Amino acid sequence: MRGLLTGAALGVAAVAALAGILIALPWETDVTFGMDRNTTHDEDPYESNSDISSRHTRESFFFPCNGVRCHAWLYLPRCTPRDALGVASDEPTGDGNAPLLTRGPMAPPPVVLMAHGMGGTKDHKLDHIGAEIADAGYAALLFDYRFWGGSDGLPRHVLSPKAQLEDYEAAVQHVKASGGLGRKCDPDRVVLWGTSYSGGHSLVTAAKMGANISAVIAMVSAPAVRTHVTSVLEAGGTKNLILCRIVWEYLNYAPLDSVEKVKVPTLLIAGLQDDLTPAAGIQAAAERMTDAKYIPLDGTHISLYGNAGLVPAMVGFLKDRVPLRSGTVA
Repeated sequence: MRGLLTGAALGVAAVAALAGILIALPWETDVTFGMDRNTTHDEDPYESNSDISSRHTRESFFFPCNGVRCHAWLYLPRCTPRDALGVASDEPTGDGNAPLLTRGPMAPPPVVLMAHGMGGTKDHKLDHIGAEIADAGYAALLFDYRFWGGSDGLPRHVLSPKAQLEDYEAAVQHVKASGGLGRKCDPDRVVLWGTSYSGGHSLVTAAKMGANISAVIAMVSAPAVRTHVTSVLEAGGTKNLILCRIVWEYLNYAPLDSVEKVKVPTLLIAGLQDDLTPAAGIQAAAERMTDAKYIPLDGTHISLYGNAGLVPAMVGFLKDRVPLRSGTVA
């Protein structure tokens, strides 16, 4: 018995010693110290294309979350497609797109709040989606989480589900408290959008905020983050770095456990060749929900962003469940 106790004590001592060594190691010197905030992509890359930029504008701003500023881009339509309002027209546009209706007495559009997945920032594959959503007549607000991209906060590259959920809620609250950013969008019609890791955030936030949310769009969402391991390519402000101290919080985050609590219209999009977040798991999640539409598209976890049918599927869902309105609002 004494030998067993001695062995157990030695085991505990060894684990404690290893933990002490790991704590003492300078794991995070490359990603912890110093501000690395990236706003170099504040100019709209679509402004160089007159056919596209004539259909939307983009502006930059910050909103607060727990005393730290989150950096955001707001895409707004310059005009509204007639087909989005159900108005028939044979007027030519000259660019092959749907005829346009200048704003006039238009109600502020619904706003789609968008943030990236694990380690991603808004300039990495999201800007073209936000621009195309605005071209369809909706507002799109893309933001970086605290500690990432163009947002403030130290240490950098903190991948905390709890903090990122707070950022989503702060974005919703800012839109509502500001009266739709000064009536640029409708504060009563907020759509949450997420991809991969943030697809789970959008579902968890919608479950929590209830009637404050009008709809959810989530693509390639992980059934449980415990099975979701990915790497993020460097692009613009995106860096393939994650602060390692958050591993336990990350591993115990299972956002699709909340799907039954989401009561608003939800679009779940899966990539048929996605090995990280298999389509079968996403389809199963849709079947557990009260008002969900499941759309599988060709693509892997990454190549799906380039699928020509991706944004049209999102816009079609928006037109059906959160339609644009003509006329002014009080």
